[in-house]
Amino acid sequence: MDIIRLAWATFFILVGLIAMYVINRVLHKLASRTKTKVDDRVLKATKRLDFLVMLTASIYIVLPYLEVPYSSEISLNLYFVLLALSVIILARVISILLDEALDKIGIPLQKKVITVSTVKVSILALGFIGIVSQFLNVIVPFAVSLGIIGFALTFSLQYPLSNFIGWFYIMASRPFGIGDMIRLGENRGPILSIGYLTTKVVDLDDYGNPSGRILTIPNSTVLTSNISNWVSPPCLWDNVSFTLAYESDLKYVREIMVKIVKKVQEDQKLDADVDGYLHLYEEIGRERVNCEPNVVIDTVDGGWVRARLLYITPLSTRFKIKTLITEKIIEVFNANPDMVKFPLGRSR
Repeated sequence: MDIIRLAWATFFILVGLIAMYVINRVLHKLASRTKTKVDDRVLKATKRLDFLVMLTASIYIVLPYLEVPYSSEISLNLYFVLLALSVIILARVISILLDEALDKIGIPLQKKVITVSTVKVSILALGFIGIVSQFLNVIVPFAVSLGIIGFALTFSLQYPLSNFIGWFYIMASRPFGIGDMIRLGENRGPILSIGYLTTKVVDLDDYGNPSGRILTIPNSTVLTSNISNWVSPPCLWDNVSFTLAYESDLKYVREIMVKIVKKVQEDQKLDADVDGYLHLYEEIGRERVNCEPNVVIDTVDGGWVRARLLYITPLSTRFKIKTLITEKIIEVFNANPDMVKFPLGRSR
């Protein structure tokens, strides 16, 4: 290999990369002028991959003109790299176009995510099989070789494979979807995205507020951990409790607590949220489910009684609603000392 050939080969590769850079700049400017976001998404999805394609193609073209040892073997490997990059780009572009098409039709988000992900994985899988089959010349040797290399691949890729199986389980059984409020293992929060290997969850603090962190959870976690998925909109039973003296009018206490929580639910327009909670019980019949606020009276150590108010509240505004209810109940209790008596001293 002489210096002149190497210089020409380097020059050819640089010209190809510069040309790709210029084309990218022009395409980005054209895309910024269009009203649709499809072209922007396609350019973003193929970013860097197009440079890899151009670099690999340039080397593949100039390699025969260079006197490099094993040039034929290197060219063959570059050919398969080009095929693999082309399959990846094709899968990304088709998934974006399909996503936009389903969005225009009005397909629900969960079904759209499942459809797009399945199509993308299918294209990648078929492309991989085609490339490997061509590399091995025929399908039969490829099928035989699977048994030979299967153990090695399974052992070395056991964690990625288990995460991919977890993704397939999520897509097939749909224990949760994007936007659902879940508890997965020790993690809790709304689902941000579901990938092939990981699921991203917005981390919440103890008060239900976003902590500012995004949790990346391996998909294999769904195969080994319990999954709690709140209804949409997510609701739960919450409670407010007070310790009272035996001399209190417990009937009056129950009436006031229930009246206040109903007034707060009405003011905050929580009827739709409670109705969504009731859909959980459609199979057993709504009449068998008591979702009305109620008060439980029991005794506590020290010779006092405890009045515990139970009510349904949206998860997102749980602590706001609890604060409102507590403040209003304390205000009414303090205004009626003859009806409601608190423990004295440190026991209060």
